[in-house]
Amino acid sequence: FALPTSASAPAAHRAMAAPPPPPLGPFAAGPSAAEVPKEETESAQFVRDHPTLDGRGIIVGVMDTGVDPAADGLQTTTDGRPKIIDLVDCTGSGDVDTSRRAKPGEDGTLPGLS
Repeated sequence: FALPTSASAPAAHRAMAAPPPPPLGPFAAGPSAAEVPKEETESAQFVRDHPTLDGRGIIVGVMDTGVDPAADGLQTTTDGRPKIIDLVDCTGSGDVDTSRRAKPGEDGTLPGLS
């Protein structure tokens, strides 16, 4: 549901309309740490009650086409080690070798490529 924000909208509606969100940076896809409701979801209390239950010693494998390895939350563990220990691009990007130049033969085909 969107409230009108134009000058012709009633003043009460203009006052209630939220400002537009800030532009997203090249790696900003989700909410920032400040926007995650930690108190409301009681996750902050859980961390206070159990400060060492943060995944220490656990290795998780993720196969996903949308993982952003530059995301702030994927950089370091609570004890300072890197969170990502290996990254494999399974999208097919880079599968075609473009380092070799080839000229078409007299029949217009590329030997070994056509």
